[in-house]
Amino acid sequence: MMALLAKLTADYGPLVPLAWTAPAAVIIIGALITYWRRLRPRDIPRSRRRIRRANTMVQFTLTLMLVYALSIADGDRRPAQFTVAWIGVVLLVLLTIGFAIIDSLNTMRLHRRMQRDLRRGAFQDLADAKREQQASSAAPAPRAGGHE
Repeated sequence: MMALLAKLTADYGPLVPLAWTAPAAVIIIGALITYWRRLRPRDIPRSRRRIRRANTMVQFTLTLMLVYALSIADGDRRPAQFTVAWIGVVLLVLLTIGFAIIDSLNTMRLHRRMQRDLRRGAFQDLADAKREQQASSAAPAPRAGGHE
């Protein structure tokens, strides 16, 4: 039984034809380049832009590594390269997940800062309004009907 299974699975070469993975990689890399360029505006916080650009570089590398692991690495002829390629893919996926976690923690940090700034601004506006009200009530009221 094992001999039959070995004959059936022997010498298949790469898992997916390069004709399928290369066009998909070109589309994905194009999307990553577009995303990279859209991170330019100054209204995006610097910390968020750095995290997302680092993650984009990891995803760019992951795309190339996936093409290699799926279409170039041959597990039958070079099992060590095949194994290293797939370990690289898994590590890059984990790194992408790690950057997503870092990005979400950074977003929560930025949100807390924005809430704190809004709260301070609201308290400052309230204090300014109270000062104006006190100043207007402390000023002498104009006399009715009197001429100077």
